[in-house]
Amino acid sequence: MNSKEPQPPKWADRFLSWYCNPKLLEQIQGDVHELFYWRLEEKGPRKAKRSFAWDVIRLFRWSNIKRKSNKTQKLNNIAMFKNYFKIGLRNLWKQRMPSLINGLGLALAIACCLVAYQFSIKDFIVDKFHENKDQIYLVTPVHLIEGTPRYYARTVSDINKLIPENVAGVESIVRYYPGFGGVSANDKEFWQTISFVDPEFFDEFTFPIKLGEKKPLKERGEVVLSESIAEKLFDREYPIGKTVNISIRGIKQDFIISAVMQDRGHETNMSVDIMINYSSMPFLQEMIGASTYTFLSIPNKESVQTVASGLDKLLTLLPEDKAAQYRSIEMVPFIRMMDFGEQLVGTFAWGINYEGILIIGAIALFMLTLATFNYINISTVMAMSRVKEIGVRKVVGSSRLHIVLQFLTENFILCLLSVLMGLALAKGLFLPWFNIVADEYFFFDFSNPRILIFIVSLLTFVTLASGVYPAYIAARMQPTVIFRNAGSKKSKRRLTGVLLTIQLALALITLVNALMFIYTEQHNKRSDWGFERSNRLALANVSNNNFDILRNGIEGISGVETISSSYGGITGLGRFTYVDVNNRSVLMRIAYAQADYAETMGLKLLKGRFLDDEIVEDQSRGIIVNETFLRRTGLDSINSKIAIDSTELVVVGVVKDYFYNGFMSPIAPTIIKIGNGEDYNHLTIKVADGKVAEIEAAVNKVLIDTETTEAVLMPMENILDDYFIDSTRTQNLMIFCASVAIFLAAMGIFGLVSLNIKHNIKRFGIKKVLGAERKHLYKDICKPFALISIIAFIIGGCASVILISPILEMAHSYYPEFNLALILSGILLLLLVMVSTVNTQVRKLVRLNPVDTLRNE
Repeated sequence: MNSKEPQPPKWADRFLSWYCNPKLLEQIQGDVHELFYWRLEEKGPRKAKRSFAWDVIRLFRWSNIKRKSNKTQKLNNIAMFKNYFKIGLRNLWKQRMPSLINGLGLALAIACCLVAYQFSIKDFIVDKFHENKDQIYLVTPVHLIEGTPRYYARTVSDINKLIPENVAGVESIVRYYPGFGGVSANDKEFWQTISFVDPEFFDEFTFPIKLGEKKPLKERGEVVLSESIAEKLFDREYPIGKTVNISIRGIKQDFIISAVMQDRGHETNMSVDIMINYSSMPFLQEMIGASTYTFLSIPNKESVQTVASGLDKLLTLLPEDKAAQYRSIEMVPFIRMMDFGEQLVGTFAWGINYEGILIIGAIALFMLTLATFNYINISTVMAMSRVKEIGVRKVVGSSRLHIVLQFLTENFILCLLSVLMGLALAKGLFLPWFNIVADEYFFFDFSNPRILIFIVSLLTFVTLASGVYPAYIAARMQPTVIFRNAGSKKSKRRLTGVLLTIQLALALITLVNALMFIYTEQHNKRSDWGFERSNRLALANVSNNNFDILRNGIEGISGVETISSSYGGITGLGRFTYVDVNNRSVLMRIAYAQADYAETMGLKLLKGRFLDDEIVEDQSRGIIVNETFLRRTGLDSINSKIAIDSTELVVVGVVKDYFYNGFMSPIAPTIIKIGNGEDYNHLTIKVADGKVAEIEAAVNKVLIDTETTEAVLMPMENILDDYFIDSTRTQNLMIFCASVAIFLAAMGIFGLVSLNIKHNIKRFGIKKVLGAERKHLYKDICKPFALISIIAFIIGGCASVILISPILEMAHSYYPEFNLALILSGILLLLLVMVSTVNTQVRKLVRLNPVDTLRNE
């Protein structure tokens, strides 16, 4: 072709090449060029160029520019992922043992996470199911305690009576009083919480009714039971219309069941197992009216401030003696009661347990980290065994993205199975065990979208966290390196070693912590409590009406050496108040008891003397203090003076610190003072050696004869053993964590060793043919783990020394000094597990016939 011959317009030709489908470009471009040269001869250059440009523009249509069919692409994608799933299932089945190790490890961690989620979420969802929760407010009187304002959750009848007529904007008032009593029906009898409520209770609080009336308690003789209580009393019988007998303070009364309410378990802080109308037991009106929860329903948000102002004005309507006790009368939104916690005196909503959530959450995250590290280690080694497969796929055209998707699909399948297995473990094993350990009632409600969202989020996280790195390693392998066997695995082994080191170090930390908690528990049980626990009985919750009768009856029992009265026992003795010491105010625990109480309890006198009833000054001014009192106040001598409410008191004796609240709470500065006999509600009985059981039976007979049903009698040692319940629960939790951590570490080592043997089976076979003995094989297998173990033990041991004190302080105020022997014990135990795990694989290798390993080579 002549170079000077006219050519088609370049811009039009380029435009055609840009938009045209590559599969059609050659044909279309040839046609328009042929037309151009025909027009060039027939019509001349100008018209030929103009017609060429028009042809290019006319051909700019969807059929010519569309690259791929959506339908075809969709079908291709579905087919591709189907293929990924098939290959993934085949590979998981082909490598069953490492896949099982990975899946079981993740399942254990996921089960821990699910239990932690149930524990953590409860405080944030409690009582949030009520439809009118945003319009309910709790009346909170603000008392002046020695000049200091304190918010109280309960109100007295004087305030309740004034609200309806003097506070505008309130739609309804609902009172709630949780008590305790005996319940009997159908030859079954037990003690249970019993709550008094107004008939409007179910209008404001939407507890779901399962059977019976939707708005019960309109009549005085009705009772509402929870589903679990109804089943406990009547098994599977229909309970509506049946009669139950309720006993409170010795008074028994029959009630007709009008409704059965669905159990809400940990979703509410209110005691709603048994509910009766406020007016059902008139003889209790004075007791209930003196201390009850009062809720106001304020549907109009604009009226809240008006109601608040009206409540504050009630102070002017109260009697002067009662008004003087209050600074103000305020209210707290019902949904915010948990936020106030213990700042609201007498509350039934104890606040969000941030410390518990932090501990349980950290344990779950810890388990998930261990399982993920274990998974990454084994998955990386498994990926190395598939290098030839990866090389072939890359040679035939697979991109890095395809390799990554393949590995992530396999990982998703295994993680999905792990989540399902974790759900089964959590529901059938972990959650029931945790309910026993934590004394809770948790259950999985799969109809709640929150738990489903958490499970899906957890599945997504573990799929990506555990699968991205092995997929990345597999995707970046080069076919040329794979097929000439020139690839170095040094970097992969280095990361595997780092992850295994961290895993072993974490396992050692949890093991040492568990051993330290066991050591602390045993140490505290053997420790001196500062008073005598043996040969003593405690009789608590004695009413004023029966107090003298009971005391006289018990004093006449043979074997009773001494008996002393007090307000509360040694474990609950005292009220906190501010004391003036050298012109400064110090918060103290003041205990009111008879003069001989300290001697009856066997408190150890360090200075001065005990209180004496025959000394007139002791009855009004004399006090005994503990060692912490002296340290906190700076006083160090007998006859030192302090003041309570402008009343001067004199220190006559100092006793050794005693653990009145176990070892979990710090000892407060304590004062023991002779109290008013009318306030006493507790009897401490010292008995002769070996006669605790005999005297206990005799005292129980006195209780029956005097019809004292509300009093509780227990040996002192049994009462104090209850203080170890929480520490034992924490100890069991730590032991569980250590067991899971060790199990995960053992599984990780088992998987790595088995894969190492599998990949090097030819080399081990040659060694056996050349005469290698068991010890040589053992040394060859263990050698890669020796340095890793030493580094892990050093890191884990040092971290244990640093972390043990802060962790113990969360559960105990008093604990023994850390013993380095615990670290050595932890290392030996972990080594024993590791050696046993490796030994199982070495034994298989020793029994293996070299001929079988070399036959196919």
